[in-house]
Amino acid sequence: MTQQKRIGPTFGFELEAAGLLGLPFLWMSDGTITFVGDLSAAQRDAVVAVYASHDPAKVFVPQEVTRYQGEVVMRRRGWWDDADALFALLPDDDERKIAWLRAPTWRRDSPSLRYAAEQMGIPADLLDDAFVEASLVQ
Repeated sequence: MTQQKRIGPTFGFELEAAGLLGLPFLWMSDGTITFVGDLSAAQRDAVVAVYASHDPAKVFVPQEVTRYQGEVVMRRRGWWDDADALFALLPDDDERKIAWLRAPTWRRDSPSLRYAAEQMGIPADLLDDAFVEASLVQ
């Protein structure tokens, strides 16, 4: 099956979310999808549906960055001092505070990160941008 729309960097993750990875088909960045084995009509339709809803311009947002990468970006954006002060107010045994102080990596879905973003008024799209930027810090 050949399509006009290109396939972007998030397509594999979209297939995984739909439970379709591991089925016998191939895809190329030019939009070509080739079914190479036994797939039911429902499975083929599901792959085509994922492709139809796929946005090739969508940027991959990493779900985890190192503490160093995250801190660099937070300092660049002027968020570090506010976040540090926010966590300083929490009791020492609060898991969100412990994660802030000790976690070697920061996960996009972590309770401590969600708490800080909510308290500081950082919207999800801006947080996604920060994770993309942090993933590029060497």
